[in-house]
Amino acid sequence: MIPWFALAILVLSTTTSAADLPLEEILSRQAAGLNSILTYHLRITSRSGTFGTGEDAGELTPTSIIEIWQDGFRRREWRRSLKTWTPEGTKVSSDGRGWVSDNSEDPWQTRSLEGWDRERPFPLPLEFGRDAAQFEKVKGYLSPPNPNGIDTRTEGFSLLWTIFPGTGKGLSELARVADLDLVAADSPEQVRLRVRSASDPSLQKYVGATIDLDQRYGYQVCRIEFEDEYSWTVREATSFQEVLPGVWIPKKAKQSRRLTNMPIREVSEWTVDICEINVPIPAEDLTVRFPPGARVNERIGDKIHIWGDAGPVATFTTHEAFRDYIYARAREYQARNRPASSAGFRPEPNLWAFVMVNGGLVAALVGLTFLRRRLARPAAGAAPNSSERGVTASAPDATPAAKDPS
Repeated sequence: MIPWFALAILVLSTTTSAADLPLEEILSRQAAGLNSILTYHLRITSRSGTFGTGEDAGELTPTSIIEIWQDGFRRREWRRSLKTWTPEGTKVSSDGRGWVSDNSEDPWQTRSLEGWDRERPFPLPLEFGRDAAQFEKVKGYLSPPNPNGIDTRTEGFSLLWTIFPGTGKGLSELARVADLDLVAADSPEQVRLRVRSASDPSLQKYVGATIDLDQRYGYQVCRIEFEDEYSWTVREATSFQEVLPGVWIPKKAKQSRRLTNMPIREVSEWTVDICEINVPIPAEDLTVRFPPGARVNERIGDKIHIWGDAGPVATFTTHEAFRDYIYARAREYQARNRPASSAGFRPEPNLWAFVMVNGGLVAALVGLTFLRRRLARPAAGAAPNSSERGVTASAPDATPAAKDPS
């Protein structure tokens, strides 16, 4: 039987081991877990709400669903695709779809597509005459590659891979431009780092911020707290999932942001619904494919393309030429689909008979009404009618009534 004091020493040694590690070793273990992730497929649902500072957070409203395919997370040659469903109103529609945006990027090109849901496509190819509403809704864009390389801020923010908003820096990158100190944590399983100073001017406002790492989950970041002139913010992981042996990422995370000059607290929540790590990703999931017939704007050279099955089938260098093209296509479509009897407007025979009969009845009714009023009006100099002479209406064979003696 183990003596109680030996058990106490054992527990104490295991719970204080995290704090005993030097900062460099902690940062190395944290980075090792993320560096083992080479590809991933994630689907993240976001919800948010606004509440009073003293009010408990109630039900949150869905704000977006983001699906991300990333290949070559740590390699020079990488490909990435991101699909976003944005609610059209204040909440996602019943089928989970709202406004849809597709984006893909690699070291050579960036593509984006708006208004097209590849899981719920329109009839193809798109034609301006037949699909005018869809044609105007669906737009593609070709742009130069991102000069800063791979950008993982979308998932990095919700998974706490990115430490501070707008910086795009993970913990290892932050440690290269800021001085971090080990300070006492609230839990023996956690390590707390405090930003003492920063050489990067954009990080000056985060001096004094704290970053907590949990040794149970491979020293991944579990809580970030900072304050600036506008707000006080806490972002934390509420649960983790093991995606590789010894590698953990948040399953759920939330953020509470309390505004400095208003009694308002903004609450956001993220849930990872799909998480596939280091599995092959089909090529079609990594590149936005423009639907045939769609308009694609190329931002280099200010060109407008009509897309085909494998690339542009028509290219325009002015908006006037593009407008003339789609109007001509609309006229061609109308000519091809115009009925033989559409040269002039002729109602169907049954409709024509209905109009004629009812028109005749209305005309007859108007005529009779006019004649009745005409007959009821006495002509100039005419003798008064029977009612004016005091004659009482009677049967045809009745004799007139005598005049009143008075």
